[in-house]
Amino acid sequence: MHSQMVAVVREVLPEREAGLLIGSRQWPLLPARIQQVGESDGIHTVAQHLNRLTTDTSWQEASGAALVG
Repeated sequence: MHSQMVAVVREVLPEREAGLLIGSRQWPLLPARIQQVGESDGIHTVAQHLNRLTTDTSWQEASGAALVG
């Protein structure tokens, strides 16, 4: 399952963003959520959600502590 979720993320997101997401502290929770969404709504919906991450650039405007959730 983990390798399949990594493949989905790497397929949809640019290399840098995929690496940041996969390397994040929250990553262990994300594959489970991706799988849930994929099973209920289809992998196309997962791709749509991930693509939305690339269009929201508000995180680039943040600085310091604002970047740490």
